[in-house]
Order: sequence, then structure tokens, then C-alpha cells
Amino acid sequence: MSSATPTTTVLEEARKTARRERRVLADEKRAFERFHRRLGELEASQPQIAGRQPLQCGTRASGLQTVRNAYTETVMSSPHYGDEYDETPLESMAEELGPELAVAVAQHTSLHAQLKRSLREAAEQAIESRERILDAIDTESTAIGEIEREVENVADELDAVRAQPIDCLEFNALRLTRERLDELRNRCDELAAKRQRQIRRRQGLTIMEIGTFERYLYDERSSPHPVLGSIAELGDRIERTRSQVDRRLAIVR
Repeated sequence: MSSATPTTTVLEEARKTARRERRVLADEKRAFERFHRRLGELEASQPQIAGRQPLQCGTRASGLQTVRNAYTETVMSSPHYGDEYDETPLESMAEELGPELAVAVAQHTSLHAQLKRSLREAAEQAIESRERILDAIDTESTAIGEIEREVENVADELDAVRAQPIDCLEFNALRLTRERLDELRNRCDELAAKRQRQIRRRQGLTIMEIGTFERYLYDERSSPHPVLGSIAELGDRIERTRSQVDRRLAIVR
């Protein structure tokens, strides 16, 4: 298009939002992968035998202090962490790994085998959840690009229609213009239906306490459905133009 419109601006912002969130999630996924590797390098403490002191893992810090250090140096050291979250290490671990594991890491000193397994499993779940959301964001970015191209085509044709001196057109020209507008409206409706199908296909994807994927990705925007909103705005422009044509048709008939 020759210039930006509210419709295309909204779609461009949606693409930027998806691109930014993808960078954040990719950073988090890599951080949890590093944390998972660090956990794998730790030796769990031996079970305590009656009358003996427990044998601790051979690290410079106690087992769980090493876990706490590893979490801080990986997950909490993500490039965006300070901008995205305002959490203490304990709060972050409770959110990401579960409150029970966070309390165990905070209050104990020994890293026994079961706790190590649980921590690694929780880290794996954090990685897998981000992989699922990354896949959804990639799908969303592709969908936005396709819809944006179709919206631009419809908007370009609408601009060409609106460039006519509608209030000076005669009946036949108005009739043809009305038919073009009807066709543009149908294409707009098809775009809206296509977008609704895309949303329904990922209804099963929920993100923690946030809820739907749309709320998660577009929470900072005025609406969790900016793509549908942009299509609706284009439809409104078509309707206003059809009304103008209809008023002129009523005069020249």
C-alpha cells in the first residue's frame, strides 16, 4: 500500500508483538536448557544412614545452594528478565517449577536424588511449555502475514473505489461500483471467518493463569483480538462507502 492505514498499522503492531515475544520465549527456553544441564552436572547427596552424617555432593557450595546459584545464573540472567519480571528467586522458582520445589530448594541444604529428579522434570516442563508457545507464535506470525497481504489487497481496491467522484457518478457506474463493494465486503467477511477458525484451532492452548493464547500475546493491547479488529475496521470502511453509493443511487434512479 502507498501509505499506512489504521488497519495495516494494527496488523504491523501485531506482527511486532509476536516477533518480540518470540525473542523473549527463545531466551527463556535457552536459559532453562542451561539450568537443566547444570542440574545434570550436580551429584545428589547419599541417603543418611543412622548414626552417620550425610555425605554431601562434592561441590564447593552445598547442594541446594548450588541449585540456587545455577537458577540465578541461568533463568534469572536472561537478557529480558529484569524488564519482564519483578520477582525474587524464590518467587520465580515457585512460578516456574512449582511452590513445593521452591520451598524445598529454599529451606534445605542437601540435594537428594528424588529432589534432583523433580527439579530436572520441572525444568523439562518449563522448556516444553515454551516450545509449545513458540510453535503457536510461529503459526500466528505466518497467519498475520497472510491476512495482512489479503487486507492490503482489499484496502487497495477500496481506495481505488473511493477515489472515484462517487457523488457525480451516473447509474451504471454506480451499479458497477456497488457490485465491487459487495465483492470486497464478501472477501472481508471471508477473512474474518478465516481468523475465527485460526482462533478456534488453538482453543486448547492455555498459558498458566493468563488463559487464552490471545490474552497472553496481546494482553498489553486494548483488545486481545487485534487482527479481528483490523478486519472489522476495514469492513466498516466498506460499509461507509456502500452507504455513500446507495445514497447517490437513490438520487439518480
